[in-house]
Amino acid sequence: MTEQECSVSLMRSGFLKLDGTNYSMWSMRMTDVLQREGPWDLRIGDEVIVKRPDSTILILPREYQTALNWYQAQRRRIQKAVGTLCLGRTDVIAVSYFNEV
Repeated sequence: MTEQECSVSLMRSGFLKLDGTNYSMWSMRMTDVLQREGPWDLRIGDEVIVKRPDSTILILPREYQTALNWYQAQRRRIQKAVGTLCLGRTDVIAVSYFNEV
């Protein structure tokens, strides 16, 4: 992926990528994006992170499936948020972070 390519939602909003000099503005805009895409409640602690249900516990199949569906939906939202955060930084910042981890 090139520096100019990023998610459609970020490009349409005129979102500037984090480049090391624009953290304050980037942070405000990223907050808006995360609120729009749904995972903001996880960030501020209003929603509990759901653990994968244990299929070995004796619960009704319907209850297990409901719990599994909730877990998978939340996990998709978290993965989408992480992807959005990653796409919201320049290649230089991404490489710098990768080298530190």
